[in-house]
Amino acid sequence: MMKEFDNFNYYEVNNVYEASFFQFPKVLMYGEQYRYLSSGAKLAYMVLKDRLEYALRNHWVDEEGHVYFI
Repeated sequence: MMKEFDNFNYYEVNNVYEASFFQFPKVLMYGEQYRYLSSGAKLAYMVLKDRLEYALRNHWVDEEGHVYFI
């Protein structure tokens, strides 16, 4: 009866990380002020931004509103 769902692929615990992505802001690619920023620095920005979002999801904020993360 539900033939269209026969080929549905479920996410499995071991494969979740395969679907995770870092966000690369376009301004880092096209912004004149970031033209000379190294690729490593751009990658570091994306990793730290990802960690910041993780910290916010976990409410790792002190009483003054400062976000902290490892």
